[in-house]
Amino acid sequence: MREKQLHKTLHKRGNAIADLTSRIGSEFDMDTIHEFRTTLKKWRALLRAFSVSKQPLTRSFKKLVHISGDLRNSQVLLADKTMDDERLEEFKKWLQALLAEQQNSWRRCFHPRIVKRQLRENVRQDYKKSGKRGIDQFCRKEIHRIQGILCVPSPSHEELHSARKLIKDVEYVSEWAARKYPGGGYAEKLGPLKRIARQAGDFNDRRIALDLLHVYLQEKGPSGLTAGVAAVRQAWDLAVSKKRKTLLNALKRYVHAARP
Repeated sequence: MREKQLHKTLHKRGNAIADLTSRIGSEFDMDTIHEFRTTLKKWRALLRAFSVSKQPLTRSFKKLVHISGDLRNSQVLLADKTMDDERLEEFKKWLQALLAEQQNSWRRCFHPRIVKRQLRENVRQDYKKSGKRGIDQFCRKEIHRIQGILCVPSPSHEELHSARKLIKDVEYVSEWAARKYPGGGYAEKLGPLKRIARQAGDFNDRRIALDLLHVYLQEKGPSGLTAGVAAVRQAWDLAVSKKRKTLLNALKRYVHAARP
């Protein structure tokens, strides 16, 4: 059964996704891609929380989501002030060429019917009840999954990225619940969730920057590893380690405070 408010929100966000995806390929505007990614994540969080389907996204739509993430990662790094470092001039050129390839991938893969088919699939799906009990169960389940990641002595970067996705899902579902149930205690939970999400985002941006630099060096071989690039890589590696430690501590504190 689909509740009216949930269905209305999914429909509204689905229409926004259709509009934003239709605009991406014209200029690949950074703000448009960012808005699409944010709208997508809020929409997807509700699907994960309430859709009965275990695979609510179609394969072709998932491919578009993946390409948009690659586009966003390259754009964010190119816009970062660290890329003004003259030691990274060749890396910057490589990254610009990579971004052009990613833009071509979007042009080849995007078609409005992919998004329309995805939205039709969502209309056909059944949904769980979106009452407070269902919301609370979903949030507890996601927090429990984060706790499982933290049980590993040294979670990998990918596992921490998964924890970030879980935190964002809890944040977006709580954000929606705060509007549906004013005074239900959800609004008070948003502050800590947003702080951790920002910390997770900072870590993820630096991790991806380092990953892209490693890919560049793998392609270029020894000639790419100049003394300047080596120094930058060392500094970025240190920054990732510091942000990783900060994020781990924040996640542990949050999970501990969230225990019933």
